Amino acid sequence: MIEFKYTPYLIPLLVAAAVSVVLAVTIWRRRPGTGVISFVVLMAAVGQWTLSTSAEITSTTLNSKLFFSGLAYVGISIVPGAWLAFILEYTGREKWLTRRNVQLLAIEPVIVIVLALTYDYQQIFRHNYALETVGGLVTISAPPNWAFWLHAVYSYTCLMVANFLLIQAFIRSPEWYRGQMGLLLVGTFIPLIGNVITVFRLSPIDIPVDLTPLAFAITGIMVGWSVYRYRLMDIVPIARHIVMDNISEAIMILDKQNRIVDINPAALRIVGLTSPTQVIGKLVRELIDQPALIAQYQNVEEARAEIALGPNQQQERHFEMVITPLRNRHEELSGRMFVLHEVTELKHAAEQIRAQNEALLNTNRELEVARSQAEEASRLKSEFLATMSHELRTPLNSVIGYADFILAMLAENLTDKQHDYLERIMSNGERLLALINDILDLSKIEAGHLDLHIQPFLLKEMLDGLQARMQSLADQKNLDLETIFDLTLPVMIKGDQKRLEQILTNLVGNAIRFTEKGQVKVCLNRVEGTQWNMVVSDTGVGIPPHALEFIFDEFRQVDGSYQREHGGTGLGLAIVRKLAVMMGGTVRVESEVGKGSTFTVQLPLLEPEPTIEETK
Repeated sequence: MIEFKYTPYLIPLLVAAAVSVVLAVTIWRRRPGTGVISFVVLMAAVGQWTLSTSAEITSTTLNSKLFFSGLAYVGISIVPGAWLAFILEYTGREKWLTRRNVQLLAIEPVIVIVLALTYDYQQIFRHNYALETVGGLVTISAPPNWAFWLHAVYSYTCLMVANFLLIQAFIRSPEWYRGQMGLLLVGTFIPLIGNVITVFRLSPIDIPVDLTPLAFAITGIMVGWSVYRYRLMDIVPIARHIVMDNISEAIMILDKQNRIVDINPAALRIVGLTSPTQVIGKLVRELIDQPALIAQYQNVEEARAEIALGPNQQQERHFEMVITPLRNRHEELSGRMFVLHEVTELKHAAEQIRAQNEALLNTNRELEVARSQAEEASRLKSEFLATMSHELRTPLNSVIGYADFILAMLAENLTDKQHDYLERIMSNGERLLALINDILDLSKIEAGHLDLHIQPFLLKEMLDGLQARMQSLADQKNLDLETIFDLTLPVMIKGDQKRLEQILTNLVGNAIRFTEKGQVKVCLNRVEGTQWNMVVSDTGVGIPPHALEFIFDEFRQVDGSYQREHGGTGLGLAIVRKLAVMMGGTVRVESEVGKGSTFTVQLPLLEPEPTIEETK
């Protein structure tokens, strides 16, 4: 059974162990911060080391002291490697901590732990074990052996490499990181000094305990202060290096004397240099030869502006510059940070867009002038056509009238050839009059001079009149002309009867003209709601799909062969569409080549107001 004896040396060791455990728990809560895991492993190892040492110095037998001494090597072996891993992460060299390197770093501690915990092998660390009393405390007296010194070399190497990396980072880091790094530096050397004093017995008085775990506890306290005061684990120098080296914006840090104290690669490229050592400590005016710009901003603490840098206008580069003041903990100005974001391409693109906008505005103005001229020309054309149509119609009516008079009055005295000539005059005159009337109607519509006369009329009578007029044309081509009246339509509606008859006449005339056999059907029907349809269908030649896009344009027909074969001017459908639109309606066509076409004119259904007698 192991017996323990109290000693005053136990108190600082237990305090050190408690500090290590508290720090490990506190820092663990800050994961996944930089270096958290390695520091927690470090503090846990220090705590184990300290507790094992406490048990060793309070135990009373040689075997128990040897057992706890060997157990302490668990923490002793882990501490150097854990401290090195923490410093590697803290200084931004975590890429060195590959799985292979960590495994190599762990070989020596694993071997040491196995050997130290095996009693038969403890002679390789120390030999000639004996008990002695130092300062009233019973301790083990055993000179170090070769394995002890090999482990010491490993431990000191890890600690010295970590110290070197920390000193290097301290020198290179800006002022605002040196507070936390200074505490870490002091904390690094304290355990090293304590271990050297213990191993080489450099203390002027005999100290019966190992000072190293106590020193590491002091280091832990310093790290705890860094966590509280400098937000260690949250803000570390590596963040600065990553940002400064990889950010696309140019960054320069100036002190109060406008000397460059830090610069990133993007800013170096602006001044045409490659290494920070070429610019650190120099004044800005030594690198940027623009006195006016330097003078304008040399004393400005905070600003946002656009500047241009370059030897001439052709090589100018444009930047958006932001100046931010840097202050110490006493709120005193310690320097300024200049951030330059290049906007050269954006500026050139903006200038190009501005030039294109100006060109577009000029083009729009020219198009507006051209549109006004075109509208004026169209108006003049419409007025000319209207005038000419009117002037042509008067003498043409006289020609047709005299030809009709001669046929009527002198028919018995005319030869067959003379009779045929007069009939041809009548026929061609009527065709020419119809063309002139179409041109006159179209010009009036385009000029806005055509008025609709809306009044009640009998819809069925209009349909019967259409059949009476067009039946002779259908009979000449042996076609069936069928008319259908939907009985759900009112007998009387409101509208411009003359223009509705014109629409139907044009549609039915076209249908007869382009149909060689079969029938032409005219149907007036009611649509759900307040609409009604005039539908004209035929079994004629049909319309090719490509022609459906322009079939309602003025002076357009399917092709020249159709025009020569079937006649027509291409104005009838254009007038139909324009009249339908004026009445608030629409026109659509469905056609299949060789099978016929169907034209549908849909119009609002306007019923007349009931009379007083009808309301009674």
